[in-house]
Amino acid sequence: MFRAVARNAVFILFPVLLAAIGFLARINLQAAQSFGNWGKRSIVESAFLVGSEKVDRVEKDIISVDNLMFEV
Repeated sequence: MFRAVARNAVFILFPVLLAAIGFLARINLQAAQSFGNWGKRSIVESAFLVGSEKVDRVEKDIISVDNLMFEV
């Protein structure tokens, strides 16, 4: 009797376990993709910040050179 119940439990629990594994795998894949997108966005934002800092520095250098030329 116990073996019959255990056998039936295996036939019920095994598909449930497979469904849970599939569900968790899908959630894990979606999380990994979103983290990848966040990483790409972070790299783009960092490059934009570095570029804007360089532009500001070059503009300050140009303004200082212009001021020197006007003083002369």
